[in-house]
Amino acid sequence: MNIYYLGLREKTVKHTTFFKDKILIKSSIETNFPCYEKILGHECDYNLIENFVPISNFYDYMIEKVCAIDPNALFMPYNQLTIQHIKNKDKIICVNDLDLIKTLNNKPKTREIFKGIVSQLDYIYLEGKDVSFEKINALFKAKSNKYVVQEFTGFGGIGTFVLSKESESKILQKLNKTHFYSISKYVENNIPINNTFIITKNKILIFDGTIQNILLENELLYDGWDSEKYEKLNSNLKVSIYNQTYGIAKKLQELGYIGIGGVDYIIENDKIYFMEINPRFQTSSEGLDKKLQEQGLPSIFELQYMSFYDISQFEYFYNKIKSQGN
Repeated sequence: MNIYYLGLREKTVKHTTFFKDKILIKSSIETNFPCYEKILGHECDYNLIENFVPISNFYDYMIEKVCAIDPNALFMPYNQLTIQHIKNKDKIICVNDLDLIKTLNNKPKTREIFKGIVSQLDYIYLEGKDVSFEKINALFKAKSNKYVVQEFTGFGGIGTFVLSKESESKILQKLNKTHFYSISKYVENNIPINNTFIITKNKILIFDGTIQNILLENELLYDGWDSEKYEKLNSNLKVSIYNQTYGIAKKLQELGYIGIGGVDYIIENDKIYFMEINPRFQTSSEGLDKKLQEQGLPSIFELQYMSFYDISQFEYFYNKIKSQGN
């Protein structure tokens, strides 16, 4: 059995030797692996849902090409949502029920699932044609001079806009009139946090978190992570983040979710607010993978495999990771 990676960038898996080969979307000068952008000759925004069909077509093309040479090949996806249109699903491993994955990628639905488990901001939902600063400001009783307007499903900040009186004309042009958006107040000077976990049927492994770098213009865009800044957070706050993530992971476990995932929070004055679930690998998986292997532990991608197919091995390394305080 040989396992191949279906992913976004080479950078995410540059520290691991777990995969036989990598099949990527984004191109770079250093990329020597099969790559969507090089083979098809144009850029592809991996974060746009409308691109998931051509991405699936590319994956199918590469799966058939690889399997013609390596009949034992299996493929692990970076994001399970991207494989929903793939014909060769029998060759894909480490995948949860796709209806569950779709639900967890829907921000309003996940807020309902975790209501009562974690603190959340107040949200309203409006169709694109009904969005205006004046209307939102009235509904929130003028609690903010900026509001976050967000597509129900999106990745890397795509489809997340910061609406103010000054930015209104630019933002409204970008909204789809027939799409619904979730809207909350914009929290000034918040600390954006990400926490990664791996779940099996009877174990929950939670890793140290990271602070996210977010670019703020008219949109909120993800721009990397910083584990060192996270380490400097108040120890009580880190315990609270851990406990909230454990509660979320426990609920996911009850829903039948297995494997790696992440949860995003923002912190305002030491109060933690749940933002969204990432039922997939994340950009920060690179740093976590490097740290694990520097400590003589398995790759994060190998742990993902174990969580689905080799529980005894996972439990062995679960105890080892816990004892090392990761």
